[in-house]
Amino acid sequence: MTHADMCAEVIDAGCVFVVTPVFVPAVIDACNLKGVYVVAGALTPTEIFMACEAGADVINVFPAKVMCRKFRLCRPVASPL
Repeated sequence: MTHADMCAEVIDAGCVFVVTPVFVPAVIDACNLKGVYVVAGALTPTEIFMACEAGADVINVFPAKVMCRKFRLCRPVASPL
């Protein structure tokens, strides 16, 4: 889900969770307003932090396999959050 208007449509249709492939603050806001669980995609430490601050229920580090293995990103980023 990459647009808040599309998000509102699926929530009104009965969706119980929304997944974004990237960090989209408007989608997170729309989900939080309606009480719908949101999984936000993020890649950089800044995006991960911003998604956390925006109220995402879960943050999907994408592509985690590449970032965690090649750059050893996951543990150093997750520990302060």
